[in-house]
Amino acid sequence: MPYVRITTNQAPADPAALIAEASRLVASETGKPEAYVMVTLDPQVALSFAASTNPAAFFDVRGIGLSTKTARGLATSLCDLAKTRLGAPPDRVFLNFTDVPADRWGFNSATFG
Repeated sequence: MPYVRITTNQAPADPAALIAEASRLVASETGKPEAYVMVTLDPQVALSFAASTNPAAFFDVRGIGLSTKTARGLATSLCDLAKTRLGAPPDRVFLNFTDVPADRWGFNSATFG
């Protein structure tokens, strides 16, 4: 049930590898089965950060039970991912973490709460 949307102004060399690595990282950091992780990639969009179009990225992470501790771990892991896969240094990455109540997250015709 974790969902990650990656928006970047870079075209990753291997989009599938970026998505797969993000999925593994999120599953590991959240303790959720990777079978429930969804990752989307919006590559090479027109994106400016700090009045510059140098490599940058935005990670929107949503899920059930995203604690402050989990968000901190994800921030480090996802910034590392942005640097290695997209060339975007940590100071050019924004991250948003949303903890969604279980009764507001649906899957397979039902909600989790």
